[in-house]
Amino acid sequence: MRHKLQKFESFVQTLLPHEVGYLLQVQQFQDADNLDILRRIHHNCHPLNQAVDFDTELDKRKYSNLKKWILTRLEAIDVDLSFHNLITLEEQIMTDAIMPETEQAFLQTLADYQGMSFYFSKLYEVARRFQQYLAIRMRFQDEGQVSAFLSVYEPAYTMAQEVQAQLDQATQDLTRQYSRYDTETRKWEPWLHQTFFDPRVEGHSRYLAVVRLTMLYINYREYDKLRTLYDALDEVFRTGAFYSRRLLVNYYANRLILHSKFGEWDEAIMYGYLSIRHQTTEYLQYITNLGAVLLRCDRAAEALDLMQGAVPEMRKTQNFHNKTGFAAFYIKSLYDNGRQKQALQYAESFLRSYQSRILAQRWHLFFSVYLQVLTHQQQYAKVLSLVRKHKLLEKEKEYRKRPAYLPTLHWYYLVARYQEGQINQEKLAAALAEDWEQVKLDMHKYGLLRELVEELYPHAPQVFAPYRREISL
Repeated sequence: MRHKLQKFESFVQTLLPHEVGYLLQVQQFQDADNLDILRRIHHNCHPLNQAVDFDTELDKRKYSNLKKWILTRLEAIDVDLSFHNLITLEEQIMTDAIMPETEQAFLQTLADYQGMSFYFSKLYEVARRFQQYLAIRMRFQDEGQVSAFLSVYEPAYTMAQEVQAQLDQATQDLTRQYSRYDTETRKWEPWLHQTFFDPRVEGHSRYLAVVRLTMLYINYREYDKLRTLYDALDEVFRTGAFYSRRLLVNYYANRLILHSKFGEWDEAIMYGYLSIRHQTTEYLQYITNLGAVLLRCDRAAEALDLMQGAVPEMRKTQNFHNKTGFAAFYIKSLYDNGRQKQALQYAESFLRSYQSRILAQRWHLFFSVYLQVLTHQQQYAKVLSLVRKHKLLEKEKEYRKRPAYLPTLHWYYLVARYQEGQINQEKLAAALAEDWEQVKLDMHKYGLLRELVEELYPHAPQVFAPYRREISL
């Protein structure tokens, strides 16, 4: 028998904790039932909480009306919806299709404007177009009101353009550092930090500063600073500022990364599931990140089920960075679920279809997983063939400059050479020792390398035994 609140409960499962937390702050209910329902919603939308039942004896219209209230209040603060409305208004102005009531509403918006909105620059640009629209029609009184707004906020707009130009330069440096590893970006930290915390800067640029600081801190593995930054961003979201579902799920996805760096796996998984409640263009990446954490926590069946559901999304995406990352962890999820043959077939097929794209980006991740599966299957000759065919060792010389570098691929190659009789035990041990000394001082890398030691121990027990002893001390 269908539960009479099934639709409402399904709606609750789409809500995000920060959304409902904000609504609890602004609600002014006189009806105690409404407040009780909202509190239960807040409890139930949190992934770690045991769901509590809603009162089925209440009039169903209360649930229906509360749902409408929730959607209306969230739409009122949705910055992406605001941007969409500005774009629509600009189109109406440009095509002479703006209605009188829309004109009056926009004039009132400009008259009431205070502070710094999330998309202030777009508002200013639409106001400038509206001024020209009014002036050419000799509507001098309305045109004067718009001109006054433009005059008052001209310095803020000039500042916004300067901030955006700096953000563009920071973006180029940070992405160059990520892809080519030859750029120093620490110089951007003070300015980006200041930009985020400056209330004179429009919200969009402040959020972009957070995104770039995130990349900077990950590049330099400064996760304590990243935690402090995200705690501050969390407080901003709790006030309803910067709100849109797109931005919230991006925040949750980044918190998954943050908590995983500290080994806080329950929190990482919680934020991972929150990040996929609303589908955006980054949905495939968020699925991949969550799947990777689930695999790390020995929840392979859960990871495979999650990723299989996203295979259609992977097939249609044109983002090969995300496509390749997904493929790598999908291969691993197949293997970890005992589907070794299927994992190898998928890896071979994906490489055959997208070889040039893989070698252009994320090759280290893809081949690390592919070689891992081959090594576990004791297909050592195939490992050596792939490494030589695609010149992976030559590519890895440059890749070693990355702060997050681990010698995963190199160790699979060394073990394969040892098993194929191309190097003896002493040469294998010497090569591993060189990598070990370079990596073990980084605690996060050390933890990952310990896992690699355990994984490769059966393939060369005498060589890896000293590392196992060191790890156990």
